[in-house]
Amino acid sequence: INNIYNKYPHILNFKMVPYEIFHQTISNHKYALDVRGTSRLNKRLYEILSTNTLLLAEKIDIIWPFEEGDYFSEECFFEQGNVDDLYRIYQDFENNPELYNKCLENQMYIVKKYFNNEWIWKYIQNIIN
Repeated sequence: INNIYNKYPHILNFKMVPYEIFHQTISNHKYALDVRGTSRLNKRLYEILSTNTLLLAEKIDIIWPFEEGDYFSEECFFEQGNVDDLYRIYQDFENNPELYNKCLENQMYIVKKYFNNEWIWKYIQNIIN
């Protein structure tokens, strides 16, 4: 975060807010950034996906259990620690509203289809059986 903020401070709204308004704060922005912390997958990813905000994230090697062809948009992911790659992605979206809308619609499709109790429960049952 500090590397991003030091090089491109104008693309980050870097402020602390009480947790009670955290989700609403994310929802009021066009993008939300998920960078690796202590794990490859963290709760910020799921908090971002629960909003109508486009996820920008470091590439992770998670294999999602989605059907063939259902993937998060590659345009939203950047190389770990590569601030210039993140900035390029940000600029691509800012200069191309159609690309932004396409990626956000894809993200919302994935969230609606897979991030719900029914789908998750079926997935767990298939693993157990």
